Amino acid sequence: MSRVEAAIRVLVLMVGTFVATEWLHYRLGTPPIFEMLAGWSRNSDPASGRHGNDADNVTEAEFQTYLRVLEAMQADRSLSIESAVAAERIALGRFRDLERRVQRNEGLIDRARHILRERAESLWNARGAPLEHG
Repeated sequence: MSRVEAAIRVLVLMVGTFVATEWLHYRLGTPPIFEMLAGWSRNSDPASGRHGNDADNVTEAEFQTYLRVLEAMQADRSLSIESAVAAERIALGRFRDLERRVQRNEGLIDRARHILRERAESLWNARGAPLEHG
């Protein structure tokens, strides 16, 4: 095996490893390797001093607020997003930011879907069988 072939094999291995790790970082929602090494992030917010992943964290209290808004809209289909958010005493823009952060976390999305599905089933069962007219 010549030196050129060995260099090509090493280069292919390095590129393959880099692509695989970048894909893994993308799927996990963590910053790519260059952002971690350089200390900067596309999602950084200099005004708040929060960078990347810190800005995407959702506390349990925030998640419960998110769920209460969705549950209120689920229980009353005529309720607007503005009214549901106002009942929680937060600004619509702040709720949209919370919604964006929740949507970036697959675990929270699955958890919210499960809770909302159970809530919908309990609402359906509480209403009982439809009455026959006639």
